[in-house]
Amino acid sequence: MGRSWQPPYIHHRYCLRHIAANYYQKYKNEDERLMLLRMGHSHYVNEVEELLEEIRVRNPEGHGYLLKIPREKWLRSFDGGHRYGHMTTNLAEAINSSLKGVRHLPITSVVKATYYQLATLFATLGKQAVDWMAGGHIMHPDLRTKLQLFVSHSNSMNATCFSREQHLFRVPEYSRPLEGIQQNAYVVDLRQRTCQCEVFQTFKYPCSHAIATAASVRIPYMDFVDPVYLLQTVFKVYEHEFPPIGNECDPDIVDDEPTIRPNPALRRDPVGRPTSSRIYCAEDMVQHQEKTGQPKLCSRCRNPGQNIRRSIMGLLEVGEGQGHQGAREGAVRAHIMRQFKFLLQHSPRTNISQLPYSQLLTQEAMISPITSPCVGNASVAT
Repeated sequence: MGRSWQPPYIHHRYCLRHIAANYYQKYKNEDERLMLLRMGHSHYVNEVEELLEEIRVRNPEGHGYLLKIPREKWLRSFDGGHRYGHMTTNLAEAINSSLKGVRHLPITSVVKATYYQLATLFATLGKQAVDWMAGGHIMHPDLRTKLQLFVSHSNSMNATCFSREQHLFRVPEYSRPLEGIQQNAYVVDLRQRTCQCEVFQTFKYPCSHAIATAASVRIPYMDFVDPVYLLQTVFKVYEHEFPPIGNECDPDIVDDEPTIRPNPALRRDPVGRPTSSRIYCAEDMVQHQEKTGQPKLCSRCRNPGQNIRRSIMGLLEVGEGQGHQGAREGAVRAHIMRQFKFLLQHSPRTNISQLPYSQLLTQEAMISPITSPCVGNASVAT
C-alpha cells in the first residue's frame, strides 16, 4: 500500500464482532466471549487488564490468542480516538449486503448495480443534509439530542480551576446533588480535550464534565465538537452527484461481441417467502438465544444445537438413499454424540451420569427400528 494508506492518514482497525465470533468458534465459551466484548468496549485500561487476567486463569490458550492481536487494533481504551467509538465494520457490511443480490451476475451487471445504488444513496443523503442545514441545524439531530442530555447532567456539576491558563479543571459528580453527596471526580483538560471518563477523547465531542467546565469559563461547548460531526462536513461526503446513464445502444457502433445474459436458474423465485442467503455463525446462534431467550432450532427436526445439514432426519434420508446400513448407523451415532457435546457445553452443571446417558439410550431406542436392515433393498452402495 502507498503512503496515503498509512498513518497518519489512515489507521487500520479490526471489527470487534468478528474477533468475538472467531474466539467463540475456536474455544466455544460464551462467558469468555462476553468478557471479550466488555474489554473491547471498555474505556479504562485497568478494567481491560482485569478481564485479561481473568481470561488467563480460565483459559491460558485463549489468553495467548488475544495477546497476539495488537491492542490498538480492537480495544477502545488503546485506540487513541482514531475510530471515533466505532467498534464494528457496519459500513462495509452495508456495502456487502447491497451487492449480495447481484454477485451471481456478470461483472458488467455488478458494476451497473453498484453505480446505480451509489447514485441513489448520494442523492438521498445529500438532500437530507441540505434540508437539515436549511432548517438551522449544525449537527446531526441524534448528536444534538445526546449533547442536550449531557447539558442537563452538567447543571449539577461545579468545575474548579487548577491552572493559570484556565485549561485544567476538577469536576465532581454528585449522586445526590441536593444533599451534596459526591460520587466521583474527574479531571478535564480543555487544551488537550481529554477527560478521565474517556468519553471526550474517544468520541471527539464533549462529555457532561467538559460541558460543565466550558460553561464555567464562558466558552461555548460547541467549540469542542469535532468537525467530522458537523453537517457541512457530512455534506462534503455526498456533495458529488453521479450523472445518469442514458441509452447505451449507439447505432453508429457495430457491436460484434457476443451478448452476455445472466443465468435464469440463479434468479430468485418470485413465489413464496424469500429464502435468506445469510451464513449464520456460532455467535449468531448465541445472540439469537440472548434476544429471544430460546435456542435456535433446526428447521427440520426442531432440535437445538444443529441445523438442516446436520439434522437427524437429514442423516436418515441420506442413509436410506444410499441404502448402506453401516453408513446410516454411523451417521446417527455421530449425530447423537453432537447432541451429547452440545448438552455438555450449554448445560455444564447437568448431572452427566443421569440425564445425558438416559437421553442417549432413549434416542438409540427410537432410532434402532428406523435403522434396521432393509430386507427388500438389494442394491447396497459400496
